[in-house]
Amino acid sequence: MPLTLRQRLFNAARAAKIEQTSSKFFSVRDGLLEVADLPSLSDRAVTYSLFAEAARTGTPLSREAERSIGYILTHPELPPKNTEIPWGTLREILGADYPGSC
Repeated sequence: MPLTLRQRLFNAARAAKIEQTSSKFFSVRDGLLEVADLPSLSDRAVTYSLFAEAARTGTPLSREAERSIGYILTHPELPPKNTEIPWGTLREILGADYPGSC
């Protein structure tokens, strides 16, 4: 479901605040979560933290981030690490304010 203009403006307004606290693996640009370090996505813990950030803040992933995640998950060039999602992380994602945004 596409975001309304109001939601996009709200996300853009708080983007600066999120950038200060975000991980070194991803950042917020134009109100969307962007992956800063693509090879780090082979560590599923980084991918799960990206999903947790999206679910916690309601900031959607950019199309490029979605494509990058899809590519890393389906291509074996980088061996995956931490492939099992811990229950605490899954609970954090599903119990957040915006679990459908990731």
